[in-house]
Amino acid sequence: MPNLVPSGLLIGHATIDSQHGRLFALIDELRAARNSADPLVEYRLSCKALYELLDYTRTHFAEEERLMQEAGYPGYEDHKREHERFVLLMGEVEEDMHLGTSVLSVDFFCDLLEKWLKEHIQEIDRQYVPYLVPAAADAA
Repeated sequence: MPNLVPSGLLIGHATIDSQHGRLFALIDELRAARNSADPLVEYRLSCKALYELLDYTRTHFAEEERLMQEAGYPGYEDHKREHERFVLLMGEVEEDMHLGTSVLSVDFFCDLLEKWLKEHIQEIDRQYVPYLVPAAADAA
């Protein structure tokens, strides 16, 4: 599978970079789900894509948190809280979508997710890189 992480967002840890790529791919799948001519099919595909994205986000965050704990990353608690806030937001949007009360368009939500993920990788994830990727610490 090609690496779907946008340029400049690779952190140098193969597992995390691969998982970040999967997250970007799932955001693209959610965006693509809205292209059905049938509104019911579009709704079902969007719900399925959003569920998969939320589920994989939880999986990714759990792996990232495990690696941070194993590495003794001192910013673990703050990073974990950031993850929890994001999962809560995504869960609320998923619930609103299922109830039909969402005021966000799929495109807007995808843009929001992508922006959050890019900023999170650039500003938050990069802080643990020296703890998880020894070569990165030497280069810093």
